This record gives sequence, C-alpha cells and structure tokens, in this order.
Amino acid sequence: MARTNKPKQNREDTPSEPSVPLGQQGDSDPVTEPKPFRPYVVAIGASAGGLDALERFFDELDAESGAVYVVIQHLSPDHKSMMDNLLARHTHMPVLMAENGLEMQINHVYLIPPGKNMTVAGSQLRLVPKNPHGLSLPIDLFFTSVAKEFGNRCVGHQ
Repeated sequence: MARTNKPKQNREDTPSEPSVPLGQQGDSDPVTEPKPFRPYVVAIGASAGGLDALERFFDELDAESGAVYVVIQHLSPDHKSMMDNLLARHTHMPVLMAENGLEMQINHVYLIPPGKNMTVAGSQLRLVPKNPHGLSLPIDLFFTSVAKEFGNRCVGHQ
C-alpha cells in the first residue's frame, strides 16, 4: 500500500469552536477574575569567586525558559561590579543590575548591586543600603523574601 503525505493543516484551515466569554459557558459558572501571572523565580546565591559556575550555568540555560533569574552575590560595596557585562556574554537574556522598584520580567536576569540588600514585594525588586557595621546576609535575606512571595513557584540554590 502506497503511503501519501498530506500537508499539515494550518490553524487558519481548521474549523474552530465559537469563542464563549468566561462565565458564560453555563448558567451556574461564576464569573471570576483571572489570576495574575506568577512566573517561576530562580534565585542563585554566589560568593565573589562564583563567576565560573554562573557562566557555565547561563551557557547551558535556554533563553526562553519562562522564568525570572536573580543572582545574589557577595560584593564589596566599594568595588564597581562588572557582573552584568560578564554574564551577558553567556546568555541571550537581558542581564540587568537591579534598581529599587524594578518590575521583574520573565526571561531576564537581575543582579544585586554592590552595597545593597534586596528583597521582593509583589513582582518588584526592593533595594535598601546594607548596614556597614552589622552582619549582612544578602543571600539569606533574598531567599526568605522570594520564598514568602512566590512559595512553590521559586527555587533557590547557593
């Protein structure tokens, strides 16, 4: 029996069912507001010597993963960080130094700036100056914050 190859149908060629607005599928369905989009957040803690591991991680990562990536690194407050430029060579995602109130977006990498502690409120990054005289645990602080905000939609690795 000869095998014939039929061309695949495009979506436009396929009949579709009529669209019914949410809440009008049946008389008993309540109209509900759609839940806000909650991406997965991947928090990565690294020491000052962790650049090689970060580069290897981002080399292997799909730039369209649908997650937000936040790198929390122990940085000297008096040293200008070049991490954004260095990591940008290893990913097609935008690599941004975090700013206070910055709205996180999927398929982006955010870095903690030197001299700051960072937390999450909603989908915004929040920055405060580090206490120069006290113990600073920026990775622990961020991991706790993102876990409270995103629950099972976050992962952390140090």
